[in-house]
Amino acid sequence: MEIVAIDFLYKNIWSCLDANADLVVPDDRKRDPYSEGLWLWKQMQIHISHPPARKSFELTLSEAQYKSWRILDEWWNATYHHAKPDDNAATLDLLKAEGRSQDEHPDPANATYGSCLAYLYVFEMVWYSSIKQLDQMPAEQLQPQAKAILRQINDKVKIARRRALKQAVCQIIAHASYQEMEKLSPSKSEKMLLGATLEACPWLTTKIEINVRKPLYLWDRFSRKSIKTESLSEGDMEYYCISHTWGRWRKKHPVNVPHVNWPVPANTRFDVQSLPEAFQRLEWPVQYLWFDLFCIPQEKCSEQAEEIGKQAEIFSRAKCTVIWMHDVLDWTVLENTVVWLGLNYLRHTAPKDPKVQGHCEKFTKKLQEESLSLAISKDILDPWVPVPPDGPRAKEELEKLRNDPGSRWFSSLWTLQEAYLCPSSLLADQQWNILSIKERLFLPLDNIATLAYSLAAVVDEPKKRPGEVETLIFTIKRWELNDLTSPSRMSILIAAESRQSSSPRAQAIMSATGITDWYEDYRKKNGRAHPQDKLIFHSYPYEFLVEAQHKIGGPFFLHLRQPSNTIQDAEFGEPLGTLLPFAHNKKHWQVTQSLNLPATDWSMSLTDHWEIQLDGSVIIKKASVLAGTGHKTSPGTEGPVSLSSPDGLKHFESFRAWINDLPDVPYRFAIAAVRYGRRQFGITAEGVVSMADESRLILVKTGIFMTEGNWCREDLVESSEVDWVIL
Repeated sequence: MEIVAIDFLYKNIWSCLDANADLVVPDDRKRDPYSEGLWLWKQMQIHISHPPARKSFELTLSEAQYKSWRILDEWWNATYHHAKPDDNAATLDLLKAEGRSQDEHPDPANATYGSCLAYLYVFEMVWYSSIKQLDQMPAEQLQPQAKAILRQINDKVKIARRRALKQAVCQIIAHASYQEMEKLSPSKSEKMLLGATLEACPWLTTKIEINVRKPLYLWDRFSRKSIKTESLSEGDMEYYCISHTWGRWRKKHPVNVPHVNWPVPANTRFDVQSLPEAFQRLEWPVQYLWFDLFCIPQEKCSEQAEEIGKQAEIFSRAKCTVIWMHDVLDWTVLENTVVWLGLNYLRHTAPKDPKVQGHCEKFTKKLQEESLSLAISKDILDPWVPVPPDGPRAKEELEKLRNDPGSRWFSSLWTLQEAYLCPSSLLADQQWNILSIKERLFLPLDNIATLAYSLAAVVDEPKKRPGEVETLIFTIKRWELNDLTSPSRMSILIAAESRQSSSPRAQAIMSATGITDWYEDYRKKNGRAHPQDKLIFHSYPYEFLVEAQHKIGGPFFLHLRQPSNTIQDAEFGEPLGTLLPFAHNKKHWQVTQSLNLPATDWSMSLTDHWEIQLDGSVIIKKASVLAGTGHKTSPGTEGPVSLSSPDGLKHFESFRAWINDLPDVPYRFAIAAVRYGRRQFGITAEGVVSMADESRLILVKTGIFMTEGNWCREDLVESSEVDWVIL
C-alpha cells in the first residue's frame, strides 16, 4: 500500500524560499520547532509582500493547501479581527498552548476563530519537524507502523484544516455583518468569496485527470444559441453551471427555443422560452453557460446518456456554479438572517465589546419587524420567502412549506448531487440576484450550511433566537446538508432519502458518489443508458448498490435507522433491507444518519465477503464478531464501547455490559465492519435460526457501535466462517 503524501504548508514555504535564496535557519531557532516555524513564516511574509511573488507561490498549492494558506495569512495579518500575532514570546506561548490543548473532536461550542487558526498553524508549520525524516524516506523503506503514523497525521491535518476553514468563514461573515451595522466602507473593492468546503467530493479523480471530458454543448449568452464545444479552444471554454429543478412540474408538451437543437420541456414554474433573453442580460464574467435544458439533448439518445454520465466532470470544469432558486422572490429576509448570525457569532467571541452587544440586540428587533411583512404567513418565517402558493391546492402546499421549508430546489435529488459537486455555489433568486451581504460578501451555499450549525446559532435561551433563524437551521437539517463541508459518499446516499426525482434515482447521484462504472460500462457497450430494470425496493439498481458497497466498503453498512429493527422483524422473515442505506418502506422506517469516517486508505473494510441480494437482504459468509452469542472473551481483552440507542449513542464499560443490559434473545452479535487504527466500527444484529435451514441464522441489523480507546487490538478482530442472512 502506497504512503499518503502529507502536504504541509511548511514544505511548500521552505521550497519557495529556498529556491530564491539558500535558506539557513538561525541556530537559536533550530532548537525549538515552534520557534523555527515562526521564523520561516515571517520570512515568507516578507517574501510575498511583492504581489508577483505571492501569485507565483500560490500557484504551487493544491486546493486544500491554498485555502489553508489563505485563512492563515488573513489570521496572521488580522484582516478580519483585531488581535494580530507577532514573532514574540507571547505568540509562541499561545501556539504551544493550542498545540497541547486541542484534540481531533473538540466541542464545537468552545471552538473559536483564534483557537482553531492557531491550532491549524501548529499543524502546518510545527508538526512537520517531528516527522520530517519519516516523510522523506522512500515508501518501501517504511515499516507498517511508520506508515500508519503518517496516515494518522495526514487525517489530523485534514481535520484541522476543515475546522479552521469553518471558523474562518464564520469570522468573515461576522466581520462583514459588523461593518454593515457600522456603515463602514467594504474592506476590499470586490465582493469577497470563501467557500467553507476544503475539497468537494475528494474521492473523485476528475480534478487531477488530464483528459477530463468536456460538456458536449454550452449555451452562448451573446449569440443566444447552443454550440458544440468541439468548436472551442480550451482557453475559450470558461463557463458557469446553473443548478435548478424543473422535472416535477413538467408540462405534457415541449416547446421550441430558437437555436436549441431539440424540443425543450416546458414546466409550470418558469417560462423556459424567456431564458435566452434573461441569460443575455446577466452581468456575469463569462460568455458561456451550462444549463441542462439547453445543453443536454432532451430526447433519449446516446448523447443524452453520455452527458448524464459525466456530470461530475462538467461541474468540476465550471468556473462557478449558480443555484437558481426560481421560486424565491427576494433575499432580504435570508440576508438579514445571516447578518443576525454573524453578529451573534461576535457576541460570543467578543462578549465585552459593548458595540457588538448593542448591534446584536438592535438588529434582533429589526429582524422581527421586517421579516413578518415579507413572510408567507405570520407562522411561517421562511428566510427563503418562496413564492406564495395559489390555486386549488394552496392550503395543502402551505402545509408542506411548514414541514419542508426553503426553496423547492432543496427537495430535488439531482440538485443534491450538484450541491455536493459544487458546495460553494452562489445562490440566485427568481430575478437572478445573487445572495450577499450588500456589496461586501457573497454567501455561497456551504457558508449558509456552516453558519447554521456553528457558534453563531448558539443562544442562552431558545426563545431569543429569531423564528427565521430557527427555520434556517431546520432547513439545513431537513434536507440533510449538515455534512456538506465534510462530505462522504454515505452523506449523499443518506441525504437522498429525503429528495424527490422524476427520473431514475441512481442517475441523479451517481456522478457525485463516483459510482458510475455500472452505468458507463453498459452505455459504452450498448450505446444507451442502463435500463435499470432490477431495482431493489423500487429505488436503486442492483448493480449500482453492489458497486457502492465495493467502493465505500464497511461504512456502507454503518447508518442509523428509525425506529430500530428488533428480533420480531427477524422472526417475521420478510427482507427489510436493514443493512442498506435507504428504507424499503418510508412509512414505517427512515434511515437518518451515517457514521462518517475520514476518507483514508488506512481504514480497513471488513465486509468484502458480504453479498447484497436482489430482495434487499445481505448474505454473510465471513464475519468479524467482537461479542455475542457463543463468543468467548478472554480476560483483559475488553474495553469501553458506544452503541446506538433511541436516545443517541450510549456508553458501556464493555460489550458484556451492553449484552447484560438487554433482554435475552436467541442470537445477538456485535460485528466489526471497519477497522480504523485500533478502533473498530460495526453493526449490532439479533435474530433466530432459519426455519428452512437450521444451520443458517436469520438476523436483522439493530444498530451500530464504535469501540473507544485503543483496547481492541487487531488480533481480537478475527474473521470466522458463518452462515447468516441479514434481512
